[in-house]
This record gives sequence, C-alpha cells and structure tokens, in this order.
Amino acid sequence: SPSPSPSPSPSLIKNYFAYFSLSNITYHIMVAKIFQLDSDPLINNIMAAAATVCYVYLIIRIMASLVDGRLIPPYFSRKIVHISAGCWILFWGLFDEDHPSWMLNVTVPFLMSIQLFYKGAVKNDRRDPDVVSMSRSGDPAELLQGPLQFTIVMTYVGLKYFMTEEAIYIMAALGIGDGLAAIVGPIFGTRFYTNKFGATKSAEGVGACILGTYAGAYLFANATGACTFNDQRARVVATIAGVVESQSPSDYDNFSVPGAVLLFFMYRTAQDYVDEEDDEDFGL
Repeated sequence: SPSPSPSPSPSLIKNYFAYFSLSNITYHIMVAKIFQLDSDPLINNIMAAAATVCYVYLIIRIMASLVDGRLIPPYFSRKIVHISAGCWILFWGLFDEDHPSWMLNVTVPFLMSIQLFYKGAVKNDRRDPDVVSMSRSGDPAELLQGPLQFTIVMTYVGLKYFMTEEAIYIMAALGIGDGLAAIVGPIFGTRFYTNKFGATKSAEGVGACILGTYAGAYLFANATGACTFNDQRARVVATIAGVVESQSPSDYDNFSVPGAVLLFFMYRTAQDYVDEEDDEDFGL
C-alpha cells in the first residue's frame, strides 16, 4: 500500500501561521487607512509604517520558505525580494506629510540596513531567512553587498526625496528596472556579453530594465500621486537606467543606477535654472 503523506513540519506550520497573521495585520491597517478610521497624524503615520513592515517581512518569509522547499532558486528569490521591497514606495500615499513623523516611511529600509549588517558581518547564520532569501549562494557576507546597498539607497530616498518626482523615477529604475533585468537576463537571455567590469549582461536584460523602469514610473506616479507621469521623461530615465545597468559592476549597480537617475534630475534642475535666468535677461 502507498505510504502515507508526511505531515507538515512544525516550522512550515509556524511559517503559514506567520503569513496569515501578517496578512491580516496589513489588511486591517490598510482598511483603517482607506476609510480614515484614525485622524491623528502621528497614529496615522505609525500605522502606515507598520503596514510597510508587515508587507516586507511577509515577502521575505515567503521567499525563504519557497527556497527552503526548493520550489525556487535562491537567485530568483533574491530578485523577487528586491522588486517587492522597491514597491515599498506604494505605501507613501498612506503617510500624512503635514506631520514630521512622515519620516517613519523609512522604518523598513533603516531597520533592514541594521539587520543586514548584523546578519552579514556578525551573526553569520546560513539558515537565517534573510540569508536564504537575499543571498546568491547562501553566504551571509553577501548581505553586505547588493541588499545593504539597496536599503541604504531606500533610506536616503525616503528621507531626502519623499513624495517627489526624483523618488518616483529612482525607485522605478532601482526597484523595478534593475530587478527585472536580473531575472529576465539569466532566464530568457540569448545575447550575452561581458562589460568592461567583468559583469555578464544580456541584451534581453537591458531591454527588461528599460521597460521595467518605464512601467514602474507609471505605476509609482499614479499610485502615490507624488507627481504627474511624464511619458517623455520616463523614456529618457528608462534609457539612462538601461545603459548604466548594462555597464555597471555586478555588485554596485544598486548605487550606479539610482546615482545616474539622480544626476539626470540634478542636470535638469540646473538647466531649468539657466533657462529662467536667460528669460529674465531678455525680459521674458
């Protein structure tokens, strides 16, 4: 007779319980926000920050379980976490900008930065969920590279460019464009090349970065209301992101891609200022 199916392990049951609990917490916070059940701006922003924490933690736990169950490879899990974490910007619309506690929007990346440093440099546990879901090979030290760079950029963007056009395009390029490039390239790539820094890239990955950045800008702009989506600007930024990602070292594109997008906006701001000065000189 066929052997009975093995019962779920206690750790798997515990994970399912955690997913259910976190999903319910996030759901109730979102419902409270949608129907404005709390008008105090501080409580409002604490609730919004709690929702982002639940969301990101839930993604990490799910990916760790899928890797543990050998349902997806670690590399794929790492990039799903990358893209999902970048979508933390979608929660910005829940924050009340009129209260200084809007800075709580960086709760997730700030705490994750500390956690990644501790787990990558001190704890050194290969079975840790963060190591399982965010490293390429299971080496805890890898958390100090791309993942830590990513959370540092998120923290900077959340504090310096909260609800601005710059943030929308930076996170679209870093969170969606760069993340998709790393998934599409290895899986669907056929035209590979090695850039001058020794990183292997593909034409398909570059294309995914461009399309992902454009789509991410459209999604983030409309979902947060931080700015009006500008088709021409999105095309330019997406092209910049694709070119820079294609020529970046593999361990530093989490700095180079957002840096290039930020330089574009700095140049654009400077150019606008020069144009205004010229208009004043001509009495326009």
